[in-house]
Amino acid sequence: MKSTKNKIILGVLALLIVGGLIYTSCRGGGDTVTDTTVTRTTPTPEPEPEPLESKQPKTSLFLMDNSVSMLAYLNASGSDFQDVVTNFSYFTDQEPKIQLYGDSIIDIESRDALKTKLDNKDLKWSGNSDLKAMLKTMIEGSKATDITFLLTDGIYSAKGDMVSQRSWLKKDITSMLKGKQKDAIAIIVFKYDVNFSGKYYCYNNTPKPLSGKRPLYVFAVGQWKYVKYLENELKKDKGSCPYTDYVFYGDKCTYSKVKFSFRDGIREIDNEGNHILESGKEDVVFTADLSELPKHMQTKEYWKNNLEVFLGSSKMDSKDYKMKIESNKQNNKCTCILTFNSSGLRLSELSINLKYEAPSWIAETNDDNDLTINSSNEQMSKTFNLKYLLEGFSVLDKTESDYVIVQTIKFK
Repeated sequence: MKSTKNKIILGVLALLIVGGLIYTSCRGGGDTVTDTTVTRTTPTPEPEPEPLESKQPKTSLFLMDNSVSMLAYLNASGSDFQDVVTNFSYFTDQEPKIQLYGDSIIDIESRDALKTKLDNKDLKWSGNSDLKAMLKTMIEGSKATDITFLLTDGIYSAKGDMVSQRSWLKKDITSMLKGKQKDAIAIIVFKYDVNFSGKYYCYNNTPKPLSGKRPLYVFAVGQWKYVKYLENELKKDKGSCPYTDYVFYGDKCTYSKVKFSFRDGIREIDNEGNHILESGKEDVVFTADLSELPKHMQTKEYWKNNLEVFLGSSKMDSKDYKMKIESNKQNNKCTCILTFNSSGLRLSELSINLKYEAPSWIAETNDDNDLTINSSNEQMSKTFNLKYLLEGFSVLDKTESDYVIVQTIKFK
């Protein structure tokens, strides 16, 4: 038995030795061989950013400019003014806190009570109001309530000449918003064209009788998620008195969704995020969905005026690449297409940057001097100092580089 057992052990050992020799022979005598086969992966677009969700606000504060100049909206024919008040004072399910701002602050017990007072024209109007104080209340109270609304004629004036006012107007608003970017504060301003009949007070308080359509504004302040919800809801249903224009400040969450991904000319993206150029391709094409951007930012003119592209540290001339904006009205899609010559991209870095520019309606609605206003001229549709007031809010969209969209693409 012992002899048989030893023979079995010797047989197993022999097989192991032979197997080792065969393996060594297959490996080329023990030399290390590197596998030079390149595995080509199917190109995939860059990952989409995580979706950022809007949220319905529960609590709200409704402020109303109570200066006597607002009375002319209420006294005009039709119910435009009351309709705008109703749209926002009833926006949240929960009863809002309501305050009228004039020489003093007047608390109104409920939105139903405010509606009754407006219907019966039973409000005491103030000789003055302070738009700056109202905006400060909104901004500072943005943590105490989900969303705050302000109904106003949007006229921001003070004692002194109108030119000197503008030197500090933007500075005042910017200082109020200092440090608020980290709180994800956003501000949206809706413009309405509302019937007006009564006295209009120029920037120096000179009264002028006017009759016709005049701009009326609703400012809304809160965290981005609540302000975005408001924007989405009013896009779906503008109410019985629809807004004519609006502007959204602090919409960085929307800008962050705009990402360029390759359509053609890229073989793959490696584990380090480098784009590997596809050999034999002359052009490299990138596309981005612009559909969620404000409408004025979805035009070829806007991108032509505000797009800056850098190759390495050098700014590219617009002649060195092709830019195209495609709009599909059937599905409301808007796409930006950028095409580059592949020859200069290898081992380089492409930086795509977009500056912010306010929608044109703000400058078109601005009035630098309202002393000549009358019912028959174009100043009826304008608001004194509007663009200087709103410029201060643009700090919510600015970065250190003044771009709202920044994307770097690396090539290998």
